[in-house]
Amino acid sequence: MDQNQLPNTPLPKLRHSYTVDQKLQSLQALRIKQASNTPNALLTTANELGIHKSLLSKWKKNELTLKAAKNNQSRKISPGRPLKYKLIETSLVDWVKEKRESRVAVSPDNMTTYALKQYPNSFDSFVSCRRWIYQMVDRNNLSIRRKTHNQNTHLSEQEMAEIHLDFVYHICHLQKEHSLNLDCMVNMDETGCQFDMIPSTTVNVKGQKNVDIRTTNNAKGCTVFLACSVFGSKLKPLVVFKGIPNATIDKHFKAAGNGYDPRICCAVQENNYCDARVMELWIDNCYKPYQDQRDGIGLLMMDNFKGLNLYSHQLI
Repeated sequence: MDQNQLPNTPLPKLRHSYTVDQKLQSLQALRIKQASNTPNALLTTANELGIHKSLLSKWKKNELTLKAAKNNQSRKISPGRPLKYKLIETSLVDWVKEKRESRVAVSPDNMTTYALKQYPNSFDSFVSCRRWIYQMVDRNNLSIRRKTHNQNTHLSEQEMAEIHLDFVYHICHLQKEHSLNLDCMVNMDETGCQFDMIPSTTVNVKGQKNVDIRTTNNAKGCTVFLACSVFGSKLKPLVVFKGIPNATIDKHFKAAGNGYDPRICCAVQENNYCDARVMELWIDNCYKPYQDQRDGIGLLMMDNFKGLNLYSHQLI
């Protein structure tokens, strides 16, 4: 562009950011106005370009930085404030890439646990570390993806040991952070129990081609919720049978003096499965009475299933 001419067209008024080249052209137009002794050269140039005068003044102060920019089409002349945990971030990115090369799943919780284990004194709190994890993922060309294929190869013993140690470290960290009592740290799981437990093997005479096993042909079963604390205390179990809520069987369970052992709790569900309603029953009838008898806050460990988690964070 001619040194004695202004840019042909003003900068777009609706744009909120400009390239380095546009900024330098604007400063060149300002110098032309100043050379011609134009009154209020800064304001006049800004009006002709369609920008605010404070923005043009800011570009003038940073002119040396703009000229030193390597990419004239870039809209940023500074990478921003320096990283607070650069060493931790580099180590964490390398660890994630190493795990993914081995086809091992890595979750934000795994990354948080790894960062806290490697650098326990570097974070203010667990929450701030979690927030930093998401920002770090975005900065380093990473993303949280859903799996597209399952690989048939199994984890090695060393990898399984690392997963176990990560879980133990995470639980110990929570216990220390919240001063948890061992009797308030509860692990819960559910298991299916069939009325007709058909064995897969039997002792039989050698040489027979067919080995038959007689059954009652009763495929029904129930689901049992079992829980205990780290200290060894057992919670009241919940047995879920197949049935319709508020129907005959359910009303019989709820009736006083029904003859069932008071040390257990019974409920029904259409498919004798765990859903949000059954989970709420377990919390109200099994977990809360247990936790109310203990001092301090509780830690409930359970499978990461939708039915188990839907109400737990609201009720506990």
